[in-house]
Amino acid sequence: MNKQPKRSKNQLFPALSWKGGPVLLLVFLSIALPAFAQTETPSKSVFVRIETDHKNPAAGSGATFRIMLKNEHRVPLSHATLTVKLPPELNFTDANISHSFQRSDTLIFNLDMISPNSPGLLILHVKIKDATQPETVAMVNARLDYHIDPLQTIPSFSSAFLPLTIQEKENPPFFAAVGARIGSTLYAWFLSILFILLLFPLWYLRRKGQDGGMQSPQQVSGFHLIPKAVS
Repeated sequence: MNKQPKRSKNQLFPALSWKGGPVLLLVFLSIALPAFAQTETPSKSVFVRIETDHKNPAAGSGATFRIMLKNEHRVPLSHATLTVKLPPELNFTDANISHSFQRSDTLIFNLDMISPNSPGLLILHVKIKDATQPETVAMVNARLDYHIDPLQTIPSFSSAFLPLTIQEKENPPFFAAVGARIGSTLYAWFLSILFILLLFPLWYLRRKGQDGGMQSPQQVSGFHLIPKAVS
């Protein structure tokens, strides 16, 4: 039986030989480079940040959020929509941009278009509910949906969140509370005295009118009647 000569690994896989190495390298680069480029999603060039000066607000107090947007693409973003979700512990009060939709916990702002390298700013004012328990962590979320290409079917997005730790409601100092109580009492007294002073002239004029309308039984048409002596 004639034995067939064994083939070397380089003969079985010519691409592994030193002659086929450049071919294999070109094939690998042609596949790997486009795949690596696709991993850099467009959302990395669009930034959403949430900042506040009240990271530990007290229950019953107000807080202000600054939601900053930045587009680092060379083209403007179209169909831009910013969605802000507030936790149940916060109540929305005002914003510097008119919102197109509002639910109990969701605000939607139609920004339409964001120009390149043109930062946007949304200022959001909220109030923490009085009944919020201390040490409650409330999460504020912001998500920006946009299209880089107007013909894009599925929008890209970039999001951010900011946690808040709610503190116990601040009670006014003792003297401030006493002063407020005294002030409210004095104010009530002042209103009562003012009410009496306003009603007194009306009461006096009415009383005077009643006295003027009643005539003495001995005075009729300006003549005084002299009672006749009884003999």
